[in-house]
Amino acid sequence: MVDTNILVSAALFRDGGVAAILKEIMLKYDLCICMFSLEELFIVFERKFRQKRGDLDEFLKELSYELVYSPLKITKTELPHIRDEKDYPILISAMDADIDVLVSGDKDFSCVDCERPEILTPLQFKERHL
Repeated sequence: MVDTNILVSAALFRDGGVAAILKEIMLKYDLCICMFSLEELFIVFERKFRQKRGDLDEFLKELSYELVYSPLKITKTELPHIRDEKDYPILISAMDADIDVLVSGDKDFSCVDCERPEILTPLQFKERHL
């Protein structure tokens, strides 16, 4: 599964390193995106990159991914600690869907202590799995 920041980077910089890693992931693995990240992606583009909305549509048309459910109600008592509570929907979506790896460039995820999903940056994922 990939985090919102991976999607934003790949959509904005289609020839960049993150986009290349995302393409490799789609070729070798089942790419998953949670509903929360997809919704957040649209919000980010509407707020910060409105003029690039057409690019986002084209980017998403080219992606092959499985949509993972994001629960509306989250009970944090049994979840690992994460610095930014706004990231809990992504973490719980990955855990509920039994995702093997969550790829994120968000530093708040680097501090999460959990066995599954394994949380890696794009470069770490490339080094270990591609």
